[in-house]
Amino acid sequence: MSENEFNELSDNDSRLMDSLLDQSLRPDDGASVQRVQDLISAIRSDAVGPDSACASPVMRFRWFPISALAVALVVFVVVVQPWGRHNEALAAVERSIHAELRPEAREYEVTIVKRGLLGAEHTSTHSLFVRQREFAIRASPRLGNGEIWMGGSNSERWIVPRFGPVLVGSEGLLNRSLPSRPVIETPFLSVGTILDRMKRFYTLKLSSGVSLQEGNMTVICDHIFGTRKRSARVSIPAEVQLWADTETGFARRIELRWGDGNTESRWLQATAVLVGTHELPGEFFKHSGHHDSARKVNQISE
Repeated sequence: MSENEFNELSDNDSRLMDSLLDQSLRPDDGASVQRVQDLISAIRSDAVGPDSACASPVMRFRWFPISALAVALVVFVVVVQPWGRHNEALAAVERSIHAELRPEAREYEVTIVKRGLLGAEHTSTHSLFVRQREFAIRASPRLGNGEIWMGGSNSERWIVPRFGPVLVGSEGLLNRSLPSRPVIETPFLSVGTILDRMKRFYTLKLSSGVSLQEGNMTVICDHIFGTRKRSARVSIPAEVQLWADTETGFARRIELRWGDGNTESRWLQATAVLVGTHELPGEFFKHSGHHDSARKVNQISE
């Protein structure tokens, strides 16, 4: 092989590696993939083109493994790597779902931004307590003083308003029995519900070892970012972000974003931040833990 031929091969090697590196840094750039494919085609033409009969067997063998390697790398970058990242994120979500089965009761501060009349935005804050698949919400009424409690489990929902009877029944029955505007609106009825939906309806990406600042404390988390799949048939946020404690798996922060242009929901954004864990009495996640024994209880049924 002459020196000119060797230099030409080295230059092609450099261009090929530069293109592959560019593609790996921008895996979703279709133009980068095309550049690599065009380069591979050019290399093959150089190696086995019209004058290939005169090309030495060494040159033909020299380019075959490089071209095959280039194709394999492009396939790996474009197809295998994103799918692997999704699976890693899915595993992190599964770990958080498993953490939900632990008996610790956790408190979250929930902030919700909703669209009001004439496009005005309204922000509300309340406290969410979760323990396994049970939840309880403490909220302030829109008008006046006092507290409203709402909670339940997989099989039952209950509401303790400021005045009047306590309402107990299934979620569907309670929704039908309430006024046109619900007493409390929140997607955080169960952290587990959000995690389950992340698995089913979102394309996920994972960033490991992310520092989350909580007051004077820094917590190392897995950060999972989810984008709603086009095939989702339910009205759910366009994006969801989860910061899961790498040590416990607990969700330390959740952010939901519906988007300003979403016409399906009045919701715009919602955030839940872990405040801490508590030792709570056994009745805390039942309606009886939030009213006196003389209060009337209406069991809503068909």
